[in-house]
Amino acid sequence: MVKKNFMLLVFLLLALFPFVVFGQEYLAPSSPAYMIEQEWKDIVDAQRSRDLQRIHQSVQELRELAIIEGIWSYDEYSKSLLLYSEEAYASGDMESASFYARKAIELSPLSVPVRFAALGQLHKLGISSFGSELWFIANHVWQFPYTILTIGSSLIYPVLLAFTFSLLLVLLFFLFLNSQPLLRFVAGKLPFALRGITTPVITLAVFIAPLYYGPLWTLVCWALLVWLCIEKSKHIVIASGVCVALWGFLIPIRENVQVWLSDPGVKVMLKVQRGDYVPDGFRVLTHLATRRASDPVVHYVLAMAERRLEKYDDALERLERIEYQLGQDSRVAGQRAMISFLKKDFQGALEYYKEARDAGYESAELLFNYSKAAFEVLDTELSRELSSLARGKNTELVEELTRRESKIGISAPGTLAELSLPESVFFESAMLPLPAGAERIKNTARVLLPGVPAPFLSIVGIVIFVLGLIGRRIQRGRFESHYYENYRRPMLLSLFLLVIPTGPWIQAGRYVRAVCLLAIAFFLVFPLIGWPYDVASLFVTAPWLPTLLLYIALIYVLIIYYLGFFVEEEE
Repeated sequence: MVKKNFMLLVFLLLALFPFVVFGQEYLAPSSPAYMIEQEWKDIVDAQRSRDLQRIHQSVQELRELAIIEGIWSYDEYSKSLLLYSEEAYASGDMESASFYARKAIELSPLSVPVRFAALGQLHKLGISSFGSELWFIANHVWQFPYTILTIGSSLIYPVLLAFTFSLLLVLLFFLFLNSQPLLRFVAGKLPFALRGITTPVITLAVFIAPLYYGPLWTLVCWALLVWLCIEKSKHIVIASGVCVALWGFLIPIRENVQVWLSDPGVKVMLKVQRGDYVPDGFRVLTHLATRRASDPVVHYVLAMAERRLEKYDDALERLERIEYQLGQDSRVAGQRAMISFLKKDFQGALEYYKEARDAGYESAELLFNYSKAAFEVLDTELSRELSSLARGKNTELVEELTRRESKIGISAPGTLAELSLPESVFFESAMLPLPAGAERIKNTARVLLPGVPAPFLSIVGIVIFVLGLIGRRIQRGRFESHYYENYRRPMLLSLFLLVIPTGPWIQAGRYVRAVCLLAIAFFLVFPLIGWPYDVASLFVTAPWLPTLLLYIALIYVLIIYYLGFFVEEEE
């Protein structure tokens, strides 16, 4: 019995050992992470008791810790404060709602995700206007690869679907308007005894059958039908080919990026590289680096984290290992310069900064850091010049760093501007082969165009595109027939052309313009109906956006109808 209890105790100790070790390493009472977590717990407790003064003090403490530790935002904390603001607003407590919203922005003043999530709330409370906030987002969104890649990849399917549906609708009316050559073509291929009522039945069957296999098969078949039977169809066939080819090219990109973005380690990496506070971020990054050993982006960001933890030798070794993968990237030289600066080797830092600048790296962050190194070696003229250039490129950044310098000193780690990688490099990382991505690509292609793998979608589109280019030469003089020469357009078709917004363009034969105008209309309507999922998920953080889009869509449709009258008059 004693032996059994002893073995149980040993097992429990072994099971608890990792938690004890990691807890001491990352959340020791003297560690910045522990102090940050404690301040946030104080905010949560104070919110329950509605102690706004205590929350204000904790927010100030978090801001001071951010300056010392080189943290630029607390995104998750800010979003929680925004939820408190919404709850207070719903209960009619405008003072508390305004307080929480302001504190959310104070914790993450330069964070685009926080500003985007707060956009509606700031407008409702009168703290800021839509215009100023959207202008801020537009000017700073390039600093947030996660936001750019999320929005970009989430918009791929809605844009392609809008383009596809508009093409299908225009092709539908194009075939209705050109029913005479279509019927003549079918009649010319049938035996004389089977003509008459059989011709429209067969034509309708050929027209409807592709609908069973989905929108892309329908688009392909209708485009081929138009190319085969109807003269002067070059542009609409070419547009159809472009649409199908885009599906083939963009499906792999979208699925790979989505799988990459859904990786928790990648999310942490993208937050760490821009200075967002992430509890236990270093351990997560280390684990990610073992899983993606061949991805230089992960190791570059891990080197940044090692530098922040003052593991300078580890960071330099890691930068040396990945330099050949990134090429002679000027940011590697910039990271070496930052490490030299923190090790008080100011002359070495100056040389690395010069190397990075000579390689074409002229960002505000590098110029500001360069000016600090120049100041330390007493080259005040160069320091002033570089600081002025940095201020011209990003005034907000320089003012924030200058404010930090006045508090903690010019050579403190928290006063250095972070040298993040460009968005293109993160896109390259996202496009590295992923097993889950390949499976999703296969499943998506199977749904959209059954029987055709995703890579061949682009080939199908290119073939249709080429057929559209050479269609006139092939069709000249073909399929001559005298059947259905007295065909008249049904009155119902003319009424439909009056109802749909782009009817005048279709009737005037301006099919590509009609496709583009309809595609925009479809795209504006998608968020209102919450479909496709990409659009619905994209606007979860902005519940006010569908209402705004409703007004935009109504105005847009009215403008299309108004312009349609001019098209009709011109005709």
